[in-house]
Amino acid sequence: MNQTVKVSLWLGIIAFIVTFLAAVMQNLISVALIRAVIGFIFITIVAFLVQTVITFFTAQSPVKETEQEDEVVSDESTEETAPEKNDGLTEANDFIPIKPQNLENVENEHDPKLIAQTLRRFSDQ
Repeated sequence: MNQTVKVSLWLGIIAFIVTFLAAVMQNLISVALIRAVIGFIFITIVAFLVQTVITFFTAQSPVKETEQEDEVVSDESTEETAPEKNDGLTEANDFIPIKPQNLENVENEHDPKLIAQTLRRFSDQ
């Protein structure tokens, strides 16, 4: 049985016992049993939903190793000095640095006059 279901059922049983003991002191046994069953069902469902939501938000999706290997192979194929086989590499030597893109034309991309005009428009508003 799933661990989430087991925990939810145990919490429901505890809620059943507590509710029954609290209700039997002031009510008939039949009324106490009905309230205890309602408490069992309610707590079991709420506990299951809470555990499911927590598991959903805390679970990390596993990254497929084949996708990572494909990216590494495609990076190596673009390099001129990249080895064709990784048979001799250990885990410590598997690191392949990423080559940055050509950033020479980034400074010339934005015109200083255009930036100044834009700032003047924003300061007027």
